[in-house]
Amino acid sequence: MLERITITIDKNLLKSVDANIDGKSVRNRSQAISYLVEKAMGKTFKAIVLCGKPETALKKIGDQPVLYRLIEYLKRNGITEVIIALSENSQKVIDCVNKINGVKIEFVWDDGKGTALALEKAKNFLNDTFLLSYADVLYEDLNLNDFLEFHKKNSGLTTIALAEVKKTALFGTAKMMGSKIIEFEEKPSESETNLVNAGVAFCEPQVLSFINQKTLSFEKDLLPLLAKQGKLMGYNYSGEWKHYG
Repeated sequence: MLERITITIDKNLLKSVDANIDGKSVRNRSQAISYLVEKAMGKTFKAIVLCGKPETALKKIGDQPVLYRLIEYLKRNGITEVIIALSENSQKVIDCVNKINGVKIEFVWDDGKGTALALEKAKNFLNDTFLLSYADVLYEDLNLNDFLEFHKKNSGLTTIALAEVKKTALFGTAKMMGSKIIEFEEKPSESETNLVNAGVAFCEPQVLSFINQKTLSFEKDLLPLLAKQGKLMGYNYSGEWKHYG
């Protein structure tokens, strides 16, 4: 939970703080101070990337695979520990991410049994707030600091970024009440809403306790369950977003 404080700071030092405001990942003085304090304390957030279909994660965007660009984006936003959850042992995926410097990579395998199970396999790595992303999406305009601030402020167990699309049949859709998602449905044939899961979320480690033999899929089982229990939030994202699956 975020807490408002008042501080007194030297004018020259404040200029150095303001120099970190880039209008994207750090939008204002409050976020700049938070960023610098977390950096000084060595606090970073881990990310888990769900890579169910290696072939889609390895699609080339220009001369780089989607997954490579995604992890480079995470690195630019201060995430230096990434868990790749694979449905199968893919040497091509391993070779792709091993080319990235400055990021610690771990691998888990869910044996093709479900994306929620992939989270459970990675539970030893996920003991604090973490970012979850699919491997076949790019959202490079997303301000992770603002997204995280929203997640903490609203106290949900999971907050998913929501994009607006015309055709919703290929995505999970979210029915909202304020910042809360009151109904989530994965790939419905018809939908009353055009807000869909953008493939990136902030989660609290407590979500792992919901995973069992009835919640093997993050999208089909876990997200609808969290919505019913009032623990799922939605963050509206209007920047560029592409899904390559």
